[in-house]
Formats: sequence, structure tokens, C-alpha cells
Amino acid sequence: MGEERSKPEGVVPELSKRVDDLRAEMNARFSDIYSRLNHLETEINELRGDLKKNFRWMVGLIVATWALIISMWVTVIMAIVK
Repeated sequence: MGEERSKPEGVVPELSKRVDDLRAEMNARFSDIYSRLNHLETEINELRGDLKKNFRWMVGLIVATWALIISMWVTVIMAIVK
């Protein structure tokens, strides 16, 4: 029985070192994950900017198209009325 009690005492420093190693490995993995997430965030922000530009172009084209259609119909109606 004396030997069984001495074994756990020798294991504690080994477990402590293993826990520290695991903690360091987890920190390294999390820092890698954080850098990947930051990269994704940057890419998403760039895509949002591109979408805003494209949306403005689409709205401008739609407004211009409607203005042309309305002016065309006004011209046609004025030609018919005269």
C-alpha cells in the first residue's frame, strides 16, 4: 500500500506539465482561429462594400430607366392628344 500512495505524488508534477502543455497548445490553436476569423471579417467587409456599390448602381439604373419610360409615354400621349 505504501507504493500506491507514492505513485500519485510522482504523477502530480507530470500531470501539471501535461496540463500546461495542453493549455499552450490550446492557446496556439485559438490564436490561429482568431487570425482566421479576422481574415474572414476583413473579406466580409470588402464584400459588403462591393455590394453597396453595386446596389447604388442598380438603383441608379432603375431610376434612369423609369425616367426614360415615363418621358417616352408622356411624348406618346402628347403626340396622340395633338
